[in-house]
Amino acid sequence: MRGRERQVVHIHFAPKRRGPLSLRVPVVFWRVRGINNTAATMGTGLGSGIVPIRPSSTLAAPEAMLQRTVLSVHGAGTGGLVRFEPEVVDFGTLLVGSEVRRVLFLINDSDCCMFYRMDSSMPENVSYQDGKGLLPAYSTRRVTLCFTPASRLYYNVYLTCRLRTGSEALETGDFGPDHTGADLVAFSAAEAADVLGGDAPPTCHVLGNAVFPMLAVVDARSDGLSASRTWREFGLLQLNSELAADLTPREVAWNRAEIDETDPSKVLSVVEARFPPRERGSAPSFIVLRVRNAGLLPLDFALRFPRDDEDEPETWVDQDLQSDEERTLNFILEHKLFICQPRRGHLEVGEEVDVILSYRHNFPTVEFRLAIVLAVCEMSPGGGVHNTGKQVDAASFLHQHPL
Repeated sequence: MRGRERQVVHIHFAPKRRGPLSLRVPVVFWRVRGINNTAATMGTGLGSGIVPIRPSSTLAAPEAMLQRTVLSVHGAGTGGLVRFEPEVVDFGTLLVGSEVRRVLFLINDSDCCMFYRMDSSMPENVSYQDGKGLLPAYSTRRVTLCFTPASRLYYNVYLTCRLRTGSEALETGDFGPDHTGADLVAFSAAEAADVLGGDAPPTCHVLGNAVFPMLAVVDARSDGLSASRTWREFGLLQLNSELAADLTPREVAWNRAEIDETDPSKVLSVVEARFPPRERGSAPSFIVLRVRNAGLLPLDFALRFPRDDEDEPETWVDQDLQSDEERTLNFILEHKLFICQPRRGHLEVGEEVDVILSYRHNFPTVEFRLAIVLAVCEMSPGGGVHNTGKQVDAASFLHQHPL
């Protein structure tokens, strides 16, 4: 050191056990021979410009030594592991693809400051805000969890909190491998018990059961048909199987209106339901379906006819410009040959309702076909429909008249 020059000495303290700790560091000053820069300082290689203390055997002769003093360093090691409050966050049963937020707290009950970083075992499904930073002594940090289940399954996600020491991290913000502070949870819980006097790494369990709303047909009655034939002719076993299946990626995209397709039969599963043929002018054929909310969430259902989304039918269009399929569809809708009641409804878990489907035998034809979409959805109080569950082209109702 030159005259009137100051030298900064960094002392890094990383206790390996609890309790008071002290260290006596000898500091020796001697005369510089023949050079004009600093010849000695103290340290352990913690920063640039810091060199180790010279051993006593290599020091200058006693007559060249100017001063020898002792620097006393005192500190105390404490169990600085934080805890989660609560330690278990249960989101209960929720809809696949939904986003739910919950607040938990990181509590530091110790008298030392630490730097923390949270890690999730399933980061694609459980994320968080304020997941890293400084946790002062005797303080509480609010952390917001965001749970977004992407599949139908039971989630058990582990959140761990990495705690690090070292005051220089306050300035550098370095939580990586170059950080000089000790990682307090880079070992197992058993090793933590030995090193930290019985403390285990803080862990929080995030639980959630992600499901789809599930609608099922539990009974069916039809005039003129036995129960077994009714289930067979109207494809009810296939309908229940489709309603209980997971949504495919294409169906998810359809629910989000991300597919540019007007024909639902090209995207959704098709279940054909056939009314028995009767003579013209006969009494309408009907079937009564008892449907139940067989899932774990309340649901809404809707039976959607073609062109339900249109404000008014395009009657002004010249019929010569319409295809045969369009003219037949207009004829079926105009004369209301197929009727469904109710067209929509709300069911709590385990609740049932009867849905009546009927066909009017007013016109002779080879075949009438009407595609009706059965949608498990969520209807907002302000209007509109949010498709959350399965949609099936479950009512491609056919009627064949005898020639």
